[in-house]
Amino acid sequence: MREVAPGDLVFSFVDTRIVAIGTAQSYCYESPKPAEFGEAGLNWEAIGWRIRVSFVRLLHQVRPKDHMRVLGDLLPDRYSPLQSNGNGVQSIYLTEVPELLAEALIGLIGSEASLTRTMDPAVESVPRQ
Repeated sequence: MREVAPGDLVFSFVDTRIVAIGTAQSYCYESPKPAEFGEAGLNWEAIGWRIRVSFVRLLHQVRPKDHMRVLGDLLPDRYSPLQSNGNGVQSIYLTEVPELLAEALIGLIGSEASLTRTMDPAVESVPRQ
């Protein structure tokens, strides 16, 4: 979370599909565990990290598992968001997606993803050091 910067693209993966794409609106900051989490994460600390993200729900929701012939070779060796069979990695909440994998996902999603990338002019990308 500490590496996310305003302008970064965030893929929302829910129930085997990429259902939304967002743009980070902030760096991470300390925040209390949300009340809506209820009893989930009993071993989590009361204070954690949060990032403001502006999400756009996708009409064309992609199921990465259906495209592993394209995506499989693009998965990183460490901290991959997907297993080699296309299932999500449940132990990873947020991870960096390599540029080639991100571009492949954007290509699979299509024009919605491309529009999302350019639609928030209020956020300036922060170059990586």
